[in-house]
Amino acid sequence: KFLVPNVAEQTKIASFITAVDNKINQLKQKKSLLEQYKKGVMQKIFSQGLRFKDKSGKEFPDWEKKKLGKIAKITTGSSNREDSILDGEFAFFDRSQDIRSSNRFLFDAEAIIVPGEGQEFIPKYFKGKFDLHQRTYAIMGFEDQNGKFLYFSISYNSNHLNSHAVGRLQVIIEHSILIVLQNMLNVLLKVLLKVFIALSLQQQYTPRYPSEQRPRVCLLLYIP
Repeated sequence: KFLVPNVAEQTKIASFITAVDNKINQLKQKKSLLEQYKKGVMQKIFSQGLRFKDKSGKEFPDWEKKKLGKIAKITTGSSNREDSILDGEFAFFDRSQDIRSSNRFLFDAEAIIVPGEGQEFIPKYFKGKFDLHQRTYAIMGFEDQNGKFLYFSISYNSNHLNSHAVGRLQVIIEHSILIVLQNMLNVLLKVLLKVFIALSLQQQYTPRYPSEQRPRVCLLLYIP
């Protein structure tokens, strides 16, 4: 059973909610039109078909080509998906599009968040304290650049970056990890070699007297 008002009040309620739905649909249409307008304007701006002027009406200087690594710092986080929660104090960014949070923060900065891998390349702009997944990149530390402009530029060039920039970042990170593992392996081999030599010397030692005990070998390992 559920409560049912008389037909006149039902009609009033239905008309009111229908009007709200109509308003929502209108706003959705406006949003869609604004998104299309924004897309078209961004295409003109970043192809330099549309240029702005300074306060005095003069043309701005020509655009320059710069490597992203020269004007900003690119880094990854160190957190895992399991470190995130739903009601934490700080924002948590990973490769997914859902909104999560964390009780700790790794960075306190203006940043452009870029997924390291995934089906969609959707950058995010954020300013404040945030936690970051180990396979997600933060572009920050802008040197004399406008962070919002870089965010819009990266968003506009997302298809190109998805096939080039992010893959390049992954190669750099994976190469660095490989170097670290190789160094660890070299250190381990040095230690095992020193242990093997010490044990061989101990086995080769012949006591001068029956009661003489084998000397204990003490290894002082120096690992460069």
